[in-house]
Amino acid sequence: MRCNFSVERYIIFAVVLCLLAAGGCSPGTVPAVQPDGEEMPVDGDGPDGGTIEPPELDLEQVRPNEIGLIPILMYHDIGPEEKEWVRTADNFRQDLQRLYDNGYRPLNLNDLLRNNITTPAGCTPVIFTFDDGTAGQLRYLEQPDGTYAIDPECAVGIMLDFAAEHPDFGIAGTFYIYYPLPFRQQGMVEEKLQELVQLGFEIGNHTNRHENLANLPPERIREELARMAGTTAQLVPDYQVNTLALPYGGNPKSEWRGLLGAGEYDGIEYVNDAVLLVGSNPAYGPNHVKYDPMRLPRIRGSQTELDRWLVYLSEHSEKRFVSDGDPAIVTAPATAAADVRMESLGEKTLRQY
Repeated sequence: MRCNFSVERYIIFAVVLCLLAAGGCSPGTVPAVQPDGEEMPVDGDGPDGGTIEPPELDLEQVRPNEIGLIPILMYHDIGPEEKEWVRTADNFRQDLQRLYDNGYRPLNLNDLLRNNITTPAGCTPVIFTFDDGTAGQLRYLEQPDGTYAIDPECAVGIMLDFAAEHPDFGIAGTFYIYYPLPFRQQGMVEEKLQELVQLGFEIGNHTNRHENLANLPPERIREELARMAGTTAQLVPDYQVNTLALPYGGNPKSEWRGLLGAGEYDGIEYVNDAVLLVGSNPAYGPNHVKYDPMRLPRIRGSQTELDRWLVYLSEHSEKRFVSDGDPAIVTAPATAAADVRMESLGEKTLRQY
């Protein structure tokens, strides 16, 4: 099967995104101008084509807090009717718009794990995760010429269209899949997984057959995690799955939980740098002393839970992660000095105010 992935469209989008990447934002706004109303200078706009450096960050105005809380959102299906584990396409669009309007910008989970926070100054990272590889997450539609294209009513299609309209929002998210048929279209698994990676999304481990790990002995735990990782590596060459979302939220017995991080089965090795739970609350970022990548909580992508936590983070802005726009610097209020996880800094500079 040959699919039409509309590559030209996303190349154009990527170029526009690169041009806008230097722009800043603050929760609730996306300023493209300086405070005095003049357009922001960019490289090459100086005298004789020289470089103009962007203005120094106003810490008191932006109030960066890079040890604050980050929402990791958990979605399952996008479908025609709102249900416990289903979000309608229109409501998912409204979720994206609400996040955008309130200064949230998508970040891939692996950037969080690497402490590579590239979120623009004044904005808050938001991490999208999708469990189970449902049809509503990534669906292909046959075109009149016999090729296939992404359904604009599935999650990926909606996110691509939204990012094309809002290039400073960007593309990011992790799809936690299991086999044999992620996204539920026969003969299209390999194309879909490869396209997800090409577009900038990530693939995560949801066990090989969606097993509740709380009910399995050690050998079966290793088998489920290794087989999923091994199959993905075959379908997407050179791609290594390195994060796990627990099906049903089921944790193995305490003496076997080390198997979630790494193991081997039948010659297949696997490594998970993060383990994601089901539901709960926002997560601490990598610079906070309570950060635990092997127990990352998530917020359900439902109206009730989104309302609850977005309102909470709005009303308690001092607890919300706000980026300083510079991945090489970790900025936090001086009053939160005791909460900084110093070992997370590495070669980064700690800046307090």
